[in-house]
Amino acid sequence: MLWMICYDIVVDRTRLRASQALLRYGERVQRSVYECHLNPRELHALQRELESIIDSDSDRVRFYPLCNRDRSAIRVDGCGPGVTQDERFRLV
Repeated sequence: MLWMICYDIVVDRTRLRASQALLRYGERVQRSVYECHLNPRELHALQRELESIIDSDSDRVRFYPLCNRDRSAIRVDGCGPGVTQDERFRLV
């Protein structure tokens, strides 16, 4: 299943660790938004990993499941579908 995962993380180092974890599972499509194709086992593992990284008092991670109908309706306007490899290191 395709998941859209986004975060609002206060501390730079924590944000970097969360970003690195998410990049192991999917693709960065905006500064703090990722699209990940995950089976139930992978989803659970990623959720647990992110729970261990973030500060639940100040940070937030949101998981949005996207069904095939939703996926076919995704529209991208502007500069393109994702973030380039060079931009990944500047955005974290």
